[in-house]
Parts: sequence; structure tokens; C-alpha cells
Amino acid sequence: MKPSKKIVALLIVALALVASLSILALKRGAKSAPAEPTIDLVSATETREAFTETDSDNDGLKDWEEILWQTSSQNRDTDRDGTSDGEEVAAGRNPSVAGPNDTLNISAPTESETGVKTDTSEFSRTFFGNYLKAKQSGKSLNPDAIIEATLETSVPSIEAKIYTLAQLKTSQVDNAESIRAYGNLLGKIMIENSPKQLENELIIAYRAATTENKDELKKLEPIIEAYRKILDELIKMPVPKSALSYHLLFVNSISQVTTTIEGMNMVFVDPVRALVSIGQYLEHAQALANSYAGLVGYFKNQNVIFTQQEHGYLWSNTI
Repeated sequence: MKPSKKIVALLIVALALVASLSILALKRGAKSAPAEPTIDLVSATETREAFTETDSDNDGLKDWEEILWQTSSQNRDTDRDGTSDGEEVAAGRNPSVAGPNDTLNISAPTESETGVKTDTSEFSRTFFGNYLKAKQSGKSLNPDAIIEATLETSVPSIEAKIYTLAQLKTSQVDNAESIRAYGNLLGKIMIENSPKQLENELIIAYRAATTENKDELKKLEPIIEAYRKILDELIKMPVPKSALSYHLLFVNSISQVTTTIEGMNMVFVDPVRALVSIGQYLEHAQALANSYAGLVGYFKNQNVIFTQQEHGYLWSNTI
């Protein structure tokens, strides 16, 4: 029996998140963003390191490997066939099936629990193969290195829809008045479509993955819906010719962030896709912050100054 794909993937998500989680607070129309909850990364990293190095029953399998095999970390010989779990794996045998007919076979493709091939099922097959090769070579196991190598070969990039200038609606007028109107409409779209209670997307994904609480992911739904509405309205609104390049960068950044958050929302359906989405989110969120700053600079260069009573006042401050 192969290790549970869901357990493997959720473990990987947790390991990667505690090691590299970064919090990016983006203004989505709020005049003052609420304080972000924090994660004790030092404590989490120490716990993770202890977890990856511990072999509670001294059978040659670390506790994290016991999870892969669904064997007991408190029993040296889980299947009670007279050979320790670690010795069986090293010999190409399954430690959870009593011998002698317990030869491992990992050549068959794996599928998700629903029977549909996903990034997670492909990752699980490749990860397990890489793990076995490392284990049977007798070399010291580094789960991070196995994860990194597997991600490089088996998981595709998450592609968002990219818009072109031809898909934007160009305003017939490009002067100070039309630019002010553009800034106010753009600010209104951002403010009116933003969720009233904001929590960082990464915090939500982290908490859902580590607690295996599907209800946590419901908190992503209003954020995803907000981004979708904003994107739809940004495509339809008139844009002065001088602002087209800035507007396009902003639109595509929002499209990319939206797609990665949608990927995070799949953590219990396709956990590896969620992991890849989280990695890309960090890059795209920074691009969104940069495109926001570009719009702030655009209005400043056009000498358009918004009052606090105008929606366009959103563009008076950088993130």
C-alpha cells in the first residue's frame, strides 16, 4: 500500500509554509488596514526540525517517514513479519505489509482520492519515487531536498489570464479632468468591492493546512470574489491613453493574484497545486504592490491631487 497522498501533500504544505512564510499586507481600499496576525516562525521552525530528525522507535525511519508509510512511530516492526520497518524499506519491501509478498511497486500512476489526476497525485508519485531512491542509496535523507527536486520536475506553473492593451477600453479624452475622473472611478471600484474584514490570504491558507480545517478556507471566498469583481470592472472602465500601460500592469497583477488565491483554496482537493500557488502568490503580490505604486506615481506626475473626500485619494499614498 502506498502512503496516503493527502497526508504526504499536507505535510509538505506545512513544512514549506513554516520555513518560508512571508506576510504581505496589501491595501484593498481600506484607509487603515487591521493589524495582521503573526506566526512564531522561530518556534515553528524548531518544531519542524525536531519532527524531521526524530526516530521515536529507532527502526531506521524518521517519524516523518512513518507518516509516508502509514506505519507506527512507536513500533519497530509495524507489520510484525520479523524485519524492522527501516530494513524493509531499504530492501525494497513494504513495511506495512507482512512478507514475503511485500515487494514495493511504485511504477503505476497515482490518482487523487476522487480518481482524478491532479498536480498532487503526480507530485506524490514522483516524490515517493525520489524518496525511495534516496532511501535505498543509503545516503542521509533531506526531506527539503526531495521536495524541491520533485517540485522542479513534476509540478507545472499556475498560469493566470494575461490581458493586452487591445482588451482595455481607451477614453476619448486625455486631460487633467479625465485623469481625475479615471482616478476617482478606479478608487471607487477598489473601495466598494473590497471585503470589510480583511485577513491575509497566507494566514488563512496556513491555518487551514496545519489544522486541516476546511471551514477556514471559506474565509478566502469573499477575497476571491472581491478580486474577481475588481478585475471585471477594471477591464470595462474607460482609461486615459496616458494611463494605459499603468492600468494594464495593475489589471494583470490582480489577475495573477486572483489565480494564486484560487489555487490556495484547493488545499484539500489538490494540496500541491495550493503549495505552488502560495509560492507564486508571494511574487505576484509584490508585483501588485509595485503596480499600485506605479499608479500613485502616475497621478503625481500628472499633477492630479485628490482630496480626502474623493475616492481617488486612495492613490495619494503608497502601500
